[in-house]
Amino acid sequence: MQWVATWAEVALDQYLAMGSVQQALIDSRLGELVRAPDSEGCRYDQGSDTWSTTDAQAAGFIVYTFRQASPRLVVLRLV
Repeated sequence: MQWVATWAEVALDQYLAMGSVQQALIDSRLGELVRAPDSEGCRYDQGSDTWSTTDAQAAGFIVYTFRQASPRLVVLRLV
C-alpha cells in the first residue's frame, strides 16, 4: 500500500518557513514514508500515538501519524 501524505496546518507553515535545501530533505524523506511509514529509523510513541523520524542528514525532525487500514499519512509537525 502507498499512503498519501497530508499536512496539518502547523506542519505546513513550518515547512514553508524552511529553506529550499531543508524542504528538499523533508520531501525526500516523505517520499520514503509514504511507501513504508514504519520503516527503519522511525520511532513510535505509544503515549501520543505518533511516529517520528529525521531526514537523511538528521537536520529535520518529522512527527506524523498513520493507520495501517487508512491510506493517509498526516504530517503533524516539523522541527
